[in-house]
Order: sequence, then structure tokens, then C-alpha cells
Amino acid sequence: MSPGRGGRAFTLVELLVAIVLVIVIGAIALPVAMGFGARAVFGEACERVRIAGALARSEAIRRGFVVEAVAEEFRGGWRIVAVEARGESGDDAAGTAWREVLAELPAGCSVVIAGSGQGATDDPEAGTVLIARIRPGGAAAGMPGVRIAGPSGLWAGLTVNGWTGVFEVGAIKSGVEGDAPDRELAEAAGVAVADGLIK
Repeated sequence: MSPGRGGRAFTLVELLVAIVLVIVIGAIALPVAMGFGARAVFGEACERVRIAGALARSEAIRRGFVVEAVAEEFRGGWRIVAVEARGESGDDAAGTAWREVLAELPAGCSVVIAGSGQGATDDPEAGTVLIARIRPGGAAAGMPGVRIAGPSGLWAGLTVNGWTGVFEVGAIKSGVEGDAPDRELAEAAGVAVADGLIK
């Protein structure tokens, strides 16, 4: 537009200021938006673990033997499987025991042992974590210190209600303040600890 007709054009300085503002707003908004995405993925992982627990419990009741819910590494990710507890049905050791995949976790999510609680079974070589043993009546014994770990440092405790056998996922947290007990648990689990936060 020509200046004589009452119109006004943008100057180069105004255009550069607008571009800088868009970049600054984008730099602030992008990490926030990515955090929402990480929470959504982690929420999905927690729901899959909870549902896998319900499926394992129903299999123990239906089949009439003790079932173990186990998290295992699989093709770069993690999945939850139900297996017949060793020696429960009298099958030989040749691997004829029952086994069923219950759920696969989204990429970036895993199941870990947060500490070395009594009875917790963690086999780093095989990449497996025993979550719970579920009896035929539906009651269960959950392993202490089991956590679901996700992207961006998100995690939640996983407990198993002993009477009902229901898997219960605790509040979703991001990092842990570096007090001594949490630091010891993290180091026992092989999680890096820096600047007072479990990374």
C-alpha cells in the first residue's frame, strides 16, 4: 500500500519482532505440550498394567493354579505375561507350563524394582520382574518396590491388593526428591541419581 492512501505497511523491524515473539512463545509452549504427551503415554502404560493384573487374576481363578504376573523385556520394549507358577500343575521342567501375553507397554515405559525388598525377584540378565503371584481363589501376593517407569522421568508405584488380587497404580510422579531412603532405593535399582533428583 502506498503511504498516501491512509494505509500502513509493516516495517522490517515490526516483522522481526513478531517472528521473535512467535519463537519465544513456541519455546515456552513446546516443552509443556511434550509433557502432556509423555503423561498420556505413561497413563496408557499404567492402565495396561492394571488391566493385565485383572486378566492374570481371572486366569488364576479359571485355570485353578497359581499364576505369576511377570514383566519382561521384549523386542526393545516391555510386556506383561502370565505364567503358571513353577511346579503348580505337575508338568515336567521341559517347558510345557502355560504362558500367555497379557499386555505390551508403550515405547519408553518399563516395570522396575525400586528397591531390594524381601521377596522381590529381579533378574537383570533375563530382563524380567516378578510383579505378583495370584492364587486360584484370586488373592495375591505382590512384590514390594515394583514401579512403572515412563518417559520424562515419570513413575508410579504398583501394589497388589492381597485380598482381592487387584493391581493398584499409585499417583503419577515426576522424579523423586533426593532424600536418603529414595536415593538408596534408586541406586539399588540402578537408576541414576543427580542433583537430588532421580533421573
